[in-house]
Amino acid sequence: MISSVLSTACILLGGLATGCATPTTAAESPSTSPPAPVTSQGPRAATSQEPDLRPGVAVFEFEAAGSVGEDGMDMENLGIGLQAMLLNELRQNTSLRIVERRELNRILGEIELGSSDAVSSATAVEAGKLVGARYMVFGSITDLFGEVVLTARIVSVETGELVKSSQTRDRREQLYDVLIRMAGEITTELDLPGLPRDAREARQERNVPPGAVLLLANAEAARDDGRTDRAIELYQRLTQEFPDYTDAREALDQLLDEGP
Repeated sequence: MISSVLSTACILLGGLATGCATPTTAAESPSTSPPAPVTSQGPRAATSQEPDLRPGVAVFEFEAAGSVGEDGMDMENLGIGLQAMLLNELRQNTSLRIVERRELNRILGEIELGSSDAVSSATAVEAGKLVGARYMVFGSITDLFGEVVLTARIVSVETGELVKSSQTRDRREQLYDVLIRMAGEITTELDLPGLPRDAREARQERNVPPGAVLLLANAEAARDDGRTDRAIELYQRLTQEFPDYTDAREALDQLLDEGP
């Protein structure tokens, strides 16, 4: 009765009286914290990132099989340069997930293999599994009196068996174009969508002579050896002397962002 009278008085006074409060019942427990704020993230934001189901491809360092002729190519680091360039071309195709060179080298180092050492099929399969690749690509180059011959072997990580092999050749001056064609053949052999025609033609129109490949090879080799200043110097030369090869600018920016 007293509670009912006090409640009526508080209503008549408009809640101004000291000590007026709305009584609670057993069915109405007071809130102890403010309601959670509404954010712009949907319910999927709290879930883990969906796995990337695209087939992963790891490209190993090319084997420099040799150069024959009076005006032979410098083969010292060429295998590294071709590996890096082929990765750049395959990266243009969003149907593939590319295993980065440094990640592959790190895994090879962990199983006590240098990136320049010969890699057996069994070891390559182990490395491929550790980096989450579905396919591995092994390449080689031979320079025969000014004609370059590039071969590629595609190996299944799951079975360790050869899936496909291809060979592409052309004049040495067309080395970059040979790499573009090889990237297209790899995606074709894996029954994956090819690079759109306009994108492929745009890359083929770029002026990337063999000298650019050699500069990239030496820059990547210096970076692998931890000679960052030398790598930056070579990348800067590459961007200045061969501006069409915009991939070098991207690599240089990445290297500068990493800092000393």
